[in-house]
Amino acid sequence: MPLTVHTEERQKPRSVAQWREYDAQTSVLIDSLDNDEYQIALARARRRTQALDRLAGAEQVLVLDGEETEHATQCTLLGHFVVRDWKGAADANGNPVPYSPKAAVATLKTDIRFFLWVLKEASDVAASHHREVEETRGKSSPGTAGSASGEAEAKNKS
Repeated sequence: MPLTVHTEERQKPRSVAQWREYDAQTSVLIDSLDNDEYQIALARARRRTQALDRLAGAEQVLVLDGEETEHATQCTLLGHFVVRDWKGAADANGNPVPYSPKAAVATLKTDIRFFLWVLKEASDVAASHHREVEETRGKSSPGTAGSASGEAEAKNKS
């Protein structure tokens, strides 16, 4: 089969974020762990860590000023690119707290239960999306003669 050429640039993929129930009062809009923004930011954070390691030297084990723990870095990435919104979140006094990346990062850094829940739910969103894509690819369309690959099979006329 020849290369299929597209005349338009690839559009930004639609969000696959899903509302998930955190508790009886709180719902959180969670994006997939494999969304492009999170993956790009994660790669950048890893490159930054590698650059700092080169700067420190292979023989030295030390912490440079301004370095964050891996947990803090993940909280920043998750708060900006995976946790997209929430409903029903409140502060310690019960006052509603509107979603913001800053509030999400702070919550992720201070509540390990929420951090682990976000990782699990974001993984589940990714898996759900991949299953949906595979199911869609496996279905035949009217113009494909029923083959899952999309190629019509030649009929043998003998």
